[in-house]
Amino acid sequence: MKVVTRYNEGEYYGEDRDGYEIEVDGEVEIAVGMPEPEDCTLSRDLGFAFSIVPLMKRAWEAGKNGEEFTAVAESTKE
Repeated sequence: MKVVTRYNEGEYYGEDRDGYEIEVDGEVEIAVGMPEPEDCTLSRDLGFAFSIVPLMKRAWEAGKNGEEFTAVAESTKE
C-alpha cells in the first residue's frame, strides 16, 4: 500500500486557497480545501471524515497480509 499525502499551498483546484489530499495506491481518497465557514458541515466540505475509518481498516488489512506500506509526503508552494 502506497500512501501519498499532498499539501497544496496557495492554489487548490484553481482557487487561491490551501488544500490537502491523501492518495492511496494512485487514487485520491480524501481531498479537502479551506472551506467557507458556512460549508463546514459533514454533509458538505467535511464529508471526508466518513472515509477515515475505512481507510484505517484497509491499512490494517494490508499490514495483516504482509503488504509493504510506503508513505510519501509532498508539498507545493507557489
